[in-house]
Amino acid sequence: MPEAMTPDVEQLMSDYFDLRNGDLSKLDVVSESFTFYLPIDEVHGRDAAQAMQCDQERGFPDFTLDVDEMLVGDDVAM
Repeated sequence: MPEAMTPDVEQLMSDYFDLRNGDLSKLDVVSESFTFYLPIDEVHGRDAAQAMQCDQERGFPDFTLDVDEMLVGDDVAM
């Protein structure tokens, strides 16, 4: 991946973590073909991602994901 692309990937991941931390204004970061695999289920699509996020917030109102470090390169972000 060209060096100029790295900030876009970092922003995409940052927006995704913002979404997972409850910022539903970032919902457009997931596509309609989005799939989230859970141990007992799968979540498909943007509407289901929003419903999953709302369910998570009801069940775990203090839940947060923190990113201490992010490594971005080629086609991988971790």
